[in-house]
Amino acid sequence: MTLDIGLRIFFALLCVGFLAFVFAMIRRERFLLRYSFFWLALGCLGLVVDVFPEPALALAHFLGFETLANFLLVIGIAILAAVCLMLCSVVSKQARRIVRLVQEVSCVKAEVEHLSGSRAVVSDEKVPR
Repeated sequence: MTLDIGLRIFFALLCVGFLAFVFAMIRRERFLLRYSFFWLALGCLGLVVDVFPEPALALAHFLGFETLANFLLVIGIAILAAVCLMLCSVVSKQARRIVRLVQEVSCVKAEVEHLSGSRAVVSDEKVPR
């Protein structure tokens, strides 16, 4: 089974556009480089599958998929699930850090208020009357 050349060209342009978008987001510092490696790898993998579709076709056939489109749909859903899990982990970690920072700021604020209150008492004693 071969893929239509028009579809392959469209997919290649889509992958190149996707990679350009990711690079632009990195350049504008909208994506952290740490999290953008996944998207860069996904774009490059898409190009490799587009240029060499035979291994993907063979894997799809081996796993029992009738068409490559069904296989790619399942792979896409799995990738989206992995991204959701990764983002859930990142959000949970950030939430814990925010709570810790709020607690630290509250402690520092209480200490500053305590110190400013004790200085006010000391300064009242030194004021001549």
